[in-house]
Amino acid sequence: MNSATRRQFLQAERAAAASLLARLSPAHFIERISLQSRLESIDQELQELGASQADSIEPASTTVYFDGGPVVSQRAIDASFAASAIAQFQGLVELVGASRRHGPLGRGGAVPGGRDFRLHITDIARGSFGFHFEQLEGRESAEEMRAAVDETTELIDGLRAEEEEFYDRIAELEPRVRTALNDFVQVLSRSEATLRMESRTRKLKLTQDELHTASTRLSEGAPSVDDVPRRVKYLGVLGESRRFELQDLETGVVYKGKLAPGLDAKMLAEVAPVLLETCTAMLRITTVERPGREPKITYQLLWLRPERLGEPAP
Repeated sequence: MNSATRRQFLQAERAAAASLLARLSPAHFIERISLQSRLESIDQELQELGASQADSIEPASTTVYFDGGPVVSQRAIDASFAASAIAQFQGLVELVGASRRHGPLGRGGAVPGGRDFRLHITDIARGSFGFHFEQLEGRESAEEMRAAVDETTELIDGLRAEEEEFYDRIAELEPRVRTALNDFVQVLSRSEATLRMESRTRKLKLTQDELHTASTRLSEGAPSVDDVPRRVKYLGVLGESRRFELQDLETGVVYKGKLAPGLDAKMLAEVAPVLLETCTAMLRITTVERPGREPKITYQLLWLRPERLGEPAP
């Protein structure tokens, strides 16, 4: 989570804590002490984040290395493979960046603000055969660009996860991001390539076997995605982890999941004072079919609005 997003969620969490504190009677001594302590902690972190805004931000960058089938003695790489892999990687970064900024994306069409997340190849890296990507323009958005590159790296690193965690991760992805990730993996797997990445936050390496496994899992069948409204009781949101809990008023089912990327923290601050009240929620329900196993169902919160504030707007 970048500092701007972190700041927004801290503000939302502070509003929720302050509202709850105001509603607690003096008899709830322990709860009041706990909430007051949390408010002090939030205020201190907000102050630190404000001070860090003046710090200089380096442009986003990462290095992607290929080896295996397309690479000849670490001195040459198949041009067709390189062009396809680079294009798929760049497309993945653009979609991740756009979904972070705008939230849920349309099922097709141009990527909103995609050009703002454009990287350039500034060098060839030796040791396997690699390309160094860097942001050259828009330094004022360097923090946002770095967050997109970091999240893309995390998605690729997650391809090595055990089966249960793998499906958890895939089910939570924006559909167009999942498709782009699949396209990138298929290019590598078909060419018997290996992948290594080095960015400011982590290093990773995927073997041919790991890429083949990821390719098989991703191609088993696209998840079904449905956006449905629900009348719910708002149980709360944890800003840092982006986890929410809502209880369906009709069935009693408790929905647990993650907030959609780019979900407006202002909206969370608005609903913070209505903890346990009735709201209308738009949930994205994703079902991943798994051969020989129960389907994996996950929930993502697209928007939420208290009923007493009037008709919701997506």
